[in-house]
Amino acid sequence: WMYGGYTQYIRDAIKLRYTMIPYLYSLLREANLTGAPIMRPMFYEFQNDSKCYNEGIDFMFGPSILVANVVEEGAVSRSVYLPEGSNWYDYNTRSYYKGGQTLEIPVTIDSIPMFIREGAVIPLTEGINCIGQQEIEQIRVLIAPKEKGEFLLYEDDGISQKYLDGEYLSTKISVRPGEKIMIDFSMEGSYQSKVDTMVLDVIYREKGPFWVTVDGREIKQFLHRDKWEAAEEGWYYSHTLKSVQVKYKAVRKDYQVAISFEKFDLIGM
Repeated sequence: WMYGGYTQYIRDAIKLRYTMIPYLYSLLREANLTGAPIMRPMFYEFQNDSKCYNEGIDFMFGPSILVANVVEEGAVSRSVYLPEGSNWYDYNTRSYYKGGQTLEIPVTIDSIPMFIREGAVIPLTEGINCIGQQEIEQIRVLIAPKEKGEFLLYEDDGISQKYLDGEYLSTKISVRPGEKIMIDFSMEGSYQSKVDTMVLDVIYREKGPFWVTVDGREIKQFLHRDKWEAAEEGWYYSHTLKSVQVKYKAVRKDYQVAISFEKFDLIGM
């Protein structure tokens, strides 16, 4: 079931605007170095939740995405258990759910419901469906920052074995939650990334931030999405996605992004 579900999942992911090639490639690297599986049975990630022990259909794609397979032809709904120990977001709608509960959700045989684990850091890209197909010029990082999280984004040329001589780039993305969300990027390796633009999609359902800095420099806020899309740099709060959209040119060194939701005194401004 794992191989079939994985193949079907990848086909479905390719249909999305943003594909998971950077996430998958990084997980392949992790599997090569540590043996950690890309597709993980539920009990692998949630060993303290006995309800996960006998789960044979749903699985974790890496540490951050719960994949709820639909395996019954003609099914119009199915139950999905969200494990205790984490809270969750629907991948498509961004609806929020507490862990330890069972949902009844509408499905078809062509749908694969997915849920994002709180603390997730998931690198995506746009328009690339195959590793090594073409150079990745934009990375979009989906972040659920209410809990600490980190992910090791791995890049190389996707073709040669130059990575054996250190020609790779391993970027540790670390997220610290709070009223000021801190996102640190720490790099290792000699590969010159072809990524030109970074976009952060930071889920925050309560409100938009007051300011955003990249590498210590405050960037511009946009109130309209079309103007943000047209700009090379800036941030925008999406009420549809309930997230902060941050865009900037790729930084070729260790750096930090800060997103502030801190209260401030209007009288003292």
